[in-house]
Amino acid sequence: MYGYNSEQFKKFKKYAWLVLLSFGFTYLFFYNGRQNINLVMDLLKEEFSPL
Repeated sequence: MYGYNSEQFKKFKKYAWLVLLSFGFTYLFFYNGRQNINLVMDLLKEEFSPL
């Protein structure tokens, strides 16, 4: 298939899925962090603002 033998193609498919899942979880991690920073921004302002 596509210039690969069947063993190489299976290995390629496995790593392609791993890379896709890795990027997906990384995106979810950073998106979640970006959304949560808005929730604590007011608390951070209160905590670190000068009196």
